[in-house]
Amino acid sequence: MKQLTNNLRMQTLVFTCLTALLFLPNQAFSWTSARLAEVDTTIEVNKEGPSRVTTIARFEISGGRFHGFDLSVLADGDLIREECRAVLDDGRRFHVSFRKLYDGRTRVLLADGASVKKGAVSFTLVHMTDLAEHNGLREYAGRARMDWTPIIWDHGTNRMTVKVILPGASTSAPIVVDRNVARDYEIDVESDRVTLTKHRTVRWYPMQVVLDFDLSLLTTIPESLEEPQEAAAAASANRNTPPVMQTPLHIQGLPALMALIGLILMILKSWQIHRALADLAIRARFHMLPRTGIVGRLLLSIAAAALGLTAQHMGSLAASVPALAIAVSLWLMRSSVGSIAPRPGGSWRKMSDEDVSKYRKLAREYRARRRSLIDISTPGGVITFLLALCALGYVVIMARENWTRIAWATLLNALIWGIPAWFAHVRSELPVDATIEGFSTLRRWRKGLVKVAGSRVPGADASFWIREDERGTIEVRLRIENPPSDLKGIEVAGEVVQSGSTYRTRKAFILRMEPGTVVARRLAACRFAVEHHLTPDLEEEIIVLRNRRGRTDAGLSPLRAALGMIRAQVRA
Repeated sequence: MKQLTNNLRMQTLVFTCLTALLFLPNQAFSWTSARLAEVDTTIEVNKEGPSRVTTIARFEISGGRFHGFDLSVLADGDLIREECRAVLDDGRRFHVSFRKLYDGRTRVLLADGASVKKGAVSFTLVHMTDLAEHNGLREYAGRARMDWTPIIWDHGTNRMTVKVILPGASTSAPIVVDRNVARDYEIDVESDRVTLTKHRTVRWYPMQVVLDFDLSLLTTIPESLEEPQEAAAAASANRNTPPVMQTPLHIQGLPALMALIGLILMILKSWQIHRALADLAIRARFHMLPRTGIVGRLLLSIAAAALGLTAQHMGSLAASVPALAIAVSLWLMRSSVGSIAPRPGGSWRKMSDEDVSKYRKLAREYRARRRSLIDISTPGGVITFLLALCALGYVVIMARENWTRIAWATLLNALIWGIPAWFAHVRSELPVDATIEGFSTLRRWRKGLVKVAGSRVPGADASFWIREDERGTIEVRLRIENPPSDLKGIEVAGEVVQSGSTYRTRKAFILRMEPGTVVARRLAACRFAVEHHLTPDLEEEIIVLRNRRGRTDAGLSPLRAALGMIRAQVRA
């Protein structure tokens, strides 16, 4: 049951994070679920000079806090800010504020930090444009030709309408709409106005308007010298169309860069885990598709990540989560359990200086394998994780001002890949080499042990002993040389115990005494005594001292207590 709990803990953490990202984007990251439903544009053509353009954009909000939107570059005029406003469906009105972005776009926001949580809000934007100056009005074949494109939106819409109001009724010449340009528009022509409607527009849709009307309605306009075919070709490349500023490539690539870094981190951690388990002769296994090779797993992970990045590029962050989650899950590994109980049998021998040096080197290599900068259970891993978090926060804050969706996509990708990289299969949960763990623990406590024993017997020293069989090392212990006269021997063992999902080491003191003595009976009643028995040959009485709680280390306290009782008995 414990093993099942350990395996499910990290999976539950990752699943919870992904669920929060998928179903709670508004609360978790201040995303906004809003769409541009309708756009109505009215242009009042002036006889001479700039014409007035009024645009009403209706946004429908279903979640989050909607503050505003980014407006593409107005190449043919500036907004009349005092006439712009926002109106909710319930009649409430808001002033709007504007912020110029570095690429020429304008961020339109509800003034004073206001926001809309649910419902619809209509923004009214007013600006002036000089059609003649921007080649939008020309004389052509004895008539006036208007060739103009309103604001281009970075959103698809349910409906887009353009209404052109002329200075008067076009009586001398009827209004003619270019059917090639407006072939899929609904057209409503009156004597002094034209209404063009396009349903279900896509992102960046340029709703071009090309129409001819009575030239006498205008005072003076430039004369066109182009042939009809040339004019049509020029209309397709009319500079009057507001340019859409492209996001720099290095900014567009931020989400993909985060996914690539995350993939590299997961592969690196998987390789490190394989090496650490190989030292213990344990085979590493993956959770998903355990029989798939590394190359096949890499290709599948790249394909899933590419699918998620494509969904993000198309504008759907939530749709990218399942694909990215699958790409990450392919590298999550199963928890492995190793044996920590020493094998029975084997013979003891004293370790030479060469043996001790060899084990010190093995311990250094063993600890190096179990350290990692992408593991949250190590000090270096904690520092690296915090530095990575700070760097990610800086990138997101820098990009959020001008590229909000790219910033959230970058944050989403970093969290989906980064959290498993640091928190999944941490080193503290890896199986351990009980011999090396015991040797490392005893080596750290050797001086203290000698000091405690020396307080009872001057000149006491401790040496390492190792128990081996034909399969290799079984156990390492420290033995006190020249023990007190009441004791035949003192040994210290470094035991490895499993505490929850992690492993800990504790010390056990083995006291060898003459059987049936008063001191032995008193020590057997000591609060640290956990075992008391005779050897098979009945020559020695064995008393094992350690913390009775079992999973924590009592340090040298049990030995101090035992030597104190022996000293008191001798004095008595």
